[in-house]
Amino acid sequence: TPQHAVEGADIVILATPLLAIRRMIEEIAPVVDARAVIVDTGSTKTEVLRWADEYLPEHEGFVGGQPMAGKTRTGPEAADADLFEGARWVVVPTVRSSEGAINVALWLADALGATSMFMDASEHDAYVAAISHMPMLAACAMFSMERASDAWPELSVLAAGGFRDTTRLAGTDPAMAFDIAVTNREPTIHWLNRYIGALVDLRDRKST
Repeated sequence: TPQHAVEGADIVILATPLLAIRRMIEEIAPVVDARAVIVDTGSTKTEVLRWADEYLPEHEGFVGGQPMAGKTRTGPEAADADLFEGARWVVVPTVRSSEGAINVALWLADALGATSMFMDASEHDAYVAAISHMPMLAACAMFSMERASDAWPELSVLAAGGFRDTTRLAGTDPAMAFDIAVTNREPTIHWLNRYIGALVDLRDRKST
């Protein structure tokens, strides 16, 4: 169980689907060592830090984080020892995170080959909505639009690298995509609206 897993642990890494992080924090809260450093890898941070504040109100070892690396494939067969090499690792401390806990989070990122950087939760969520979450939903929309066409049998034969690269994020695990959309709704809608505006602008431009 999660409780057994964290008993006596010095470092706890929460690397579950995003909404499951809340359940993990709630379940380990009664037994995790007060000196343990807890780091999460969730795709959004405002909600995660709120859950930490709710279930670990006195804990000084929780440090939010997100490595900006990943794959659409999931499971043990998709494991990659070099996944974080050269990636940015965003470190998002809570107001109670101790200096020692923050240093452990920085060490973890460095040990995995990543480059760490600090952000606050709202800043992180706004930026990843632009650079990650909106593109994921845009890719889903594009693939769904093409797939729904009566001409899909012919279109699919013609699809090559450009279509593959543009729609790759449509292969994101549905549960992960749902969790991201639920926990980062407003910033993602903001960037979706800006993207729609950019598309409309392209459509309406007149040749000169």
